[in-house]
Order: sequence, then C-alpha cells, then structure tokens
Amino acid sequence: MKARLFSSFYDFLSTLANKLSSIRVYLQSEVDAVPLCLILASSPLPPLVTLRLLKKEGYEYLPEYPIDTKELKNIGPKLKRVLEAAKESQKYGSRTPLLQELDALLSECKSSLELADYTISQFYQLLSVFTSIIPSIIVSVVVFTNPSVVSNMLYGLSAMSIIVSFVGAVLYPPEIKLRSCLSLKSLAPSISVPFLLALAMANTSVHLSLLLSVALGSVPACVIFTKRLREEVNKFSKALTLIERAASCPLNIFQCLGIDDPRILISNEWGSLKPPLLALYLLALYGGEASGEGLRVLLRYFRSLYEAFKSLRRKGRIMLFYSMIEACMAAAIYGVTLAMLDFFSTFSLSFPEVLLYPVTRTEISKLMKVIDVVLTVNCAALAIGTANAREGDFAYAFLYLPALAAAAWIAFNFSYVSIKTLMLIR
Repeated sequence: MKARLFSSFYDFLSTLANKLSSIRVYLQSEVDAVPLCLILASSPLPPLVTLRLLKKEGYEYLPEYPIDTKELKNIGPKLKRVLEAAKESQKYGSRTPLLQELDALLSECKSSLELADYTISQFYQLLSVFTSIIPSIIVSVVVFTNPSVVSNMLYGLSAMSIIVSFVGAVLYPPEIKLRSCLSLKSLAPSISVPFLLALAMANTSVHLSLLLSVALGSVPACVIFTKRLREEVNKFSKALTLIERAASCPLNIFQCLGIDDPRILISNEWGSLKPPLLALYLLALYGGEASGEGLRVLLRYFRSLYEAFKSLRRKGRIMLFYSMIEACMAAAIYGVTLAMLDFFSTFSLSFPEVLLYPVTRTEISKLMKVIDVVLTVNCAALAIGTANAREGDFAYAFLYLPALAAAAWIAFNFSYVSIKTLMLIR
C-alpha cells in the first residue's frame, strides 16, 4: 500500500514538473522570438546551421532544424512564426522571409511601446484602488461604525496591493529588460538594516516608527542598486558602440573591436543584450566579406531597441511621479482621519440612532500601529510597481523605497499635526 502511494505521489510530482517545464519553455520561447529572429536574419550561416549553433549556446528547446511547427507543442506562436520563416529562407535560399518576419515583430514591439503611457496610467489606477481609494473609505467611514474590522480589511488590501504591483512586470518588453541584480550580497543589507532600525525604534514615541525605519534603513540598499542600475544601463551604450564600430569595419571585426577573447560577446553578463551580441559574434566569426548586410540589419534593429529602452525609461518616470503622489495622498488621508478620531475621542457621547460610536484612545493607538504597517506595505507595493514599470525587475524597488517611505512619513505627520493644531487638541 505504501509503495503504491509513493509511486502515485512520484507520478504526480513528475507530471507537475513536466507541466511546469512546458510552461517555462512556452514563456521563454515567446520572450526569445524577436532576438532569435534577429540572429537568424543577420547570421551569415544558413538558418539550419544557425539553429544548431543556438542550441549549443543555451537555447536547448530549439529543434535542430525547422520541422512541422504543429509538432512543437511547447513553443509559443511567435517563435513558431520565426521557425516557419527560417524554413522558408532555407528552402528558397533567401533571407527575405526572415527579414519580413523581423519587421513584423518589431512593428508589434513598437505598437506596445506606443501604448506604454496608457498601460502605465491604467496600472497606476489599478494599484491606487488598493493603496488609497478603498482604504480611505474604510478608515473614514467604517472606523466610526465597526472599528474592530478595520485592521483586517486594511491588512487584506495591503496584501492585494503587493500582488497587483507585480502586474507591472508583464507590461515591460522582455527584449529590453535589465539583468536582475538580486543577490544574497545585495539583499542582506537591504533587509537587515531596516529590520534592526525597526527594532530600535519600536518602543519610541515617534509616529509610524516602522515606516520611518524603512525610509532610513533602505538608503544603503538604494545606493547599492543605483550603482548596479548604472552598470546595466551603461551596457546598452557599450553594446551599441560595439555594433556601430563593427559596422564601420566589417572585414576584420574582432580586431576593430579590440577584443582578445571573442566569447566575451556571448557572456551571460550581457543579460537581455546577449542575443544581439551573439548575432555580432556569428557575423564576426563566419561572415567574412558578406557580413556587411547582416551588420546593417543588426545595427538597425539594435538602434530601435536602444531608442525604445530610453523612451520607456522616460515614460517610467510618470509611474514614479504617480507613486510619489499616491504615497503622500494615502498618508495624508490616514493622518487627517486619525487626528479627527483623536478629536472625537475626547467626547463621551455616542449616537446609537445613527450607529456612530466614538473611538477610544486605546483603539486609536492600535489603529496607529496598523496604519504604520499598512503604509509601509503600500510604499513597498508602489516601489515594486515603479520598478516593474521602469526597469522590468522588482528588485530595483529599493531605488524608490526610501523616497516613497520618507514622503509618506512626512505627509502623515504634517497632516496629523496640522489637523490637531487647527482643532486645538493637546
């Protein structure tokens, strides 16, 4: 009986692993469609030979030759189109089908980039539902009728805001996504410093001590990730310089580039830039006198890619601007509400006929701690959303977390103190 159960469990795990592997291959093939089409269109070698070389360079899921795409069940539709174009190019001895497919894929990418402003604004509106709109209604209305349920509702909405913030990663084109900078070396100080500060400030009289500790404690992480970001952004400029230099002297590319080890061009350190540089590597290695046309195709593609990258980063600043406003608005709403609650708590009156009950100071103190956690989580969600919309990687959220948390803390304390002063509450 135990052997049968173990066998069934093992079969279930094997099936699940195969399904997850199929999904991974499908998603990866969709991401790789445009870069692989570029390599096939610019490569001096026949498409069949290029595919064999690509399998050796990490694209294990590719067939050794374009077969009937209906048999490729785990391959996405974009890559199937590329393989069909490669089959046609191999059959007729012309790169025209591949060049046409590359132009079609680039047009699709340009269309998605042109809609970036709209998608970013829609993403922001969706995120704001969970960070300010619904929470402000709950705090300003529900707290006067049933304060016991407010905490759980706010915690639930904060958790939803974290989940929604990762939607931004879907909006970012994978062809220009920066290489992930998340590592144990960078993650350790990013988490430990705010945690230690939070412990040190836990028993102080500072309002929203957790939010303040995150604002101050994430500054070292911001410095680390800023340096990483500059390195990754500079890779785009460096790659463009290499391709432009190669296009200016196509007969002896490696010597013109001043590269001793050609395989530097296909290092994994390039991240999403590896496919264009792999195309450059193949042109330099096998192109000879015929590499001029391939280099022109490669340069045209990469220039459009570079312009799209710069354009999307400029548009991503809109998300940062929205996030700063959102953090300040949410914090100000909480500050005003708590100040009003503090004012009503000074009266020993109740209004059962309209189901309104004054909140006690003990409940206000507990609600202050709840809002501290909620605002911290909301700032993290806004930082993740901004990083996903601007860099395509949530790890870069540490770039924006200090500013967002500091802005929220200042907005809360300013609104809270201002309202209490206006009402002459001591």
